[in-house]
Amino acid sequence: MTDTTDNKSKMLTVKTGYARIALMLMAANLLLTGYAIAALTNLQTASITDEPVTETATSTPTSTPSTAEEN
Repeated sequence: MTDTTDNKSKMLTVKTGYARIALMLMAANLLLTGYAIAALTNLQTASITDEPVTETATSTPTSTPSTAEEN
């Protein structure tokens, strides 16, 4: 029951340029995903903490009272 076939292992050659590109793409994906999650979290917390704006709460420029120095 011996195996008579030749079992020579062959080395798999991988070009390191492709591995570097794959690592860079994975790093960019991680950074962009983190940025997107942070931006969405900021939007969500801003919408929760903001009070609804009514029409009476709009700001209008007011004039300053004149003083005796301006005359």
